[in-house]
Amino acid sequence: MKFYEFAPTRSMRVRWVLQELGVEFEAISINLLAGEHRPPLNHSPETTHSY
Repeated sequence: MKFYEFAPTRSMRVRWVLQELGVEFEAISINLLAGEHRPPLNHSPETTHSY
């Protein structure tokens, strides 16, 4: 299982429970303040709109 976490949030509680239950997981740290949880913007010509 992939577990996405950001340290100063309640995701640390979920991590703790997973560890206590012995669930195998891959911890992936993301920085919400830097916007790492958002998909990259696609600036290709096909998606450019002229209004």
